[in-house]
Amino acid sequence: MTQHFANYHSHRAAFRRLFDAACDERILLLQGASGTGKTSLIKNCLIDIKKPDFGLSIQLRNTSVGLDEILARSAAKFGIENLPTYKTCNDDVGSQINLSNVEQIGGSNTINVALHANEVGTVDRRNSRLTEAWFNDMRQQPHPVVIVFDTYEHAPSVVQDWIAGPFLSRVADNKNVRVAIAGQRVPVAGIEWGAYCSLLQFDGVPEPEEWLPVIQSMGKTVPEPASVFVAGICHALKGHPSEIMKIIEAL
Repeated sequence: MTQHFANYHSHRAAFRRLFDAACDERILLLQGASGTGKTSLIKNCLIDIKKPDFGLSIQLRNTSVGLDEILARSAAKFGIENLPTYKTCNDDVGSQINLSNVEQIGGSNTINVALHANEVGTVDRRNSRLTEAWFNDMRQQPHPVVIVFDTYEHAPSVVQDWIAGPFLSRVADNKNVRVAIAGQRVPVAGIEWGAYCSLLQFDGVPEPEEWLPVIQSMGKTVPEPASVFVAGICHALKGHPSEIMKIIEAL
């Protein structure tokens, strides 16, 4: 059970529902300023859920995380043998590439070569084929698959466009794929997938009663009356979770 986390009860419940067999709102957008608890909530929920084989978490802050890396990580996570359509498409895409004037990265990594080809139209078509093949395999998985993207606003624009467009559009049509996207900025829901989406804001935790159990679970003590002391901290720091946690940790 989660110990060191305050409030955001509805946010945590929505995240957990992504792992349920029946989940209509299978696109969860978590938006808030830096330090308001988005990443901490994801970490705590994943610990609580205890289904490591059901989910894949990807931190988009690193600019090297492109579409090729996202697909490669999913293949490594779920097993390339469990993604036969994607593997066949991947091999086919790699075999059809004209390597003239193309910078190859990673030796025999055909997917990386495919997605770094210099013909924009060709790359778009290949990306579409690989995405479609991946989703076809996801439909055959024995349990729901949850993909978590964090710090969406830091992803390269091509990745943001892919997530907000082809990826989420296919999630809307695939009951076996669920996704949570966290960031200071998140995709804007459109007609293609908005009906399957829930947007939750992170506005901080100013309620002192939410922090008292956290202080107790961390084995910390505060001057009495504790509620008044904690209320003062919450008021001074305007309910900002990361700043409040720094004070608690220093007690």
